[in-house]
Amino acid sequence: SHTQTAWGHLACGDISRRVVSHDEDIFLLLFFFLSRRAMEPTTSLTSSPPPPPPVILTPVDQDKVSKAPLKSVSAANVETDVAPGMQKVNVVVLLNPRSGSQYGAEILKRTEKTEVYVSEEDRTCADVAVFDWTDEDDRKQAIELMTRLQQIPNLKRYVIVGSGDGTAGWVFELLARHGIDKTKFTFSAIPFGSGCDFHRVLGWGGPGGKFASEVRSLGLEHALDVFFEAEEVPLDVWKLELQMRENGFIRRVSDTTKKLEIFPDEQQPSLPLRHTTMRMTNYASIGLMGKVGIGFDGKRTKDRRLNRLVYAWESFKTLIRPVTGIRTVLESAELLHIDGTSTAAPTQVSDLLFLTDHQIDTNMPALLGNPVEIVLLNIPGIWGRALDIWGDAHDGSAFLHPGHIPDTDPRTWTPQTFHDRKLELFSLEGKIDFLARQIHPTFRRNLHRICQTSRAIKLNFRQDRQEDVVVHFMVDGEFFQLVNPLYLIVSFDDQITVTVNKESKLATAGAGLSRVPDVYSS
Repeated sequence: SHTQTAWGHLACGDISRRVVSHDEDIFLLLFFFLSRRAMEPTTSLTSSPPPPPPVILTPVDQDKVSKAPLKSVSAANVETDVAPGMQKVNVVVLLNPRSGSQYGAEILKRTEKTEVYVSEEDRTCADVAVFDWTDEDDRKQAIELMTRLQQIPNLKRYVIVGSGDGTAGWVFELLARHGIDKTKFTFSAIPFGSGCDFHRVLGWGGPGGKFASEVRSLGLEHALDVFFEAEEVPLDVWKLELQMRENGFIRRVSDTTKKLEIFPDEQQPSLPLRHTTMRMTNYASIGLMGKVGIGFDGKRTKDRRLNRLVYAWESFKTLIRPVTGIRTVLESAELLHIDGTSTAAPTQVSDLLFLTDHQIDTNMPALLGNPVEIVLLNIPGIWGRALDIWGDAHDGSAFLHPGHIPDTDPRTWTPQTFHDRKLELFSLEGKIDFLARQIHPTFRRNLHRICQTSRAIKLNFRQDRQEDVVVHFMVDGEFFQLVNPLYLIVSFDDQITVTVNKESKLATAGAGLSRVPDVYSS
């Protein structure tokens, strides 16, 4: 089948009749806590001295820098001449005006399509092109520009993504599909989305944080100045390959109708999409998080704080209803010897990671219990916060016969970083664990580490059910409903260069320079 990408009223009701267990008091207490936390302004628990005044880049007199006025993307971003001793830098800015509280739309309204900025102090001349990534024509122009820029030797190139987590993955996927070499660019991120885990782990905080506020106040030139001075480190990008059964399809909440809609195949629109690839930098999961996210997407607002309350409510509402455990939808997991290539070949060598039914063969490794979530993690920041999940979770206690292969043996595991070319796999055991996971490390003891691996992970979904197998799936803040999936493969794709805030504890931890703090400012 054809491969293509899948990126592209708070109804409270009467909950008094929906309580299904004796855990009601715990749920109510946790929901009250999360609701209060969602509406409070985020503050840092660690103080730091105020930063020095920024060196603001200012638009330069075009006659002094370029032979021709800025009339096109071509003139502004490829052909500009610079004075002797100046460093030429090309910057492609990709903004999503729909992300989060729509801060990207503010920047688009007050920023020229093409600009040239110069910093006399740094002796830098920056050609900047700004695009609305949600606009098809803008997106096409941006891809054409990046295709040309990658061919110019000895050129410093930046891509700045102003959005949330989902747009970053969308950008990386389309760059791959158009043959653009991501390693020839340095990537930076402005936190204009909702969760912004990608931005937090790079040290730039969340949408309500200091850096995002400064960019909104001082303009895009402030972001350029900060990124040009930032530390550059590698970050892993992972490829996700999703295959559906013949009667399967993928659904997602539409931005316009706010209802679940089936993804059509681009080549045959009358048929549903059954095979797709995505790119991931943060984490992916199957289970409860995706179900909560779909409910959230259907009620998402333009207000960031209200969205936090909506998400807290959707979490609570989901948890007081019956939950489908992982064993109901997942049959097994394998580790593949493919080094990032396609796994379609039937001769592919693999090692069994676990079965979900330990009664099939007691001599085979099995996942005990019936967890509500399986998470594949690339970064130390998760769930909108900096949480040291890999350090806090238990070792292999979810296994029957743990340590049967080196990847599942805790003695072989290393501290987590975002550039070690390894994925961490863990499970959440129950509904209370899901709701309490953000409160304190004490409540995260029922997160069980399964494996740490540089190999591809293949999740095989159940095929032995008479009824449809419905899986709730999340990747980098984007939520999907998979009906009758066949398998999901996550493999290493590439390593890109990103700018990080070297003053951030979270960024230095992600780069392997320090331990992840329990709490980090957004």
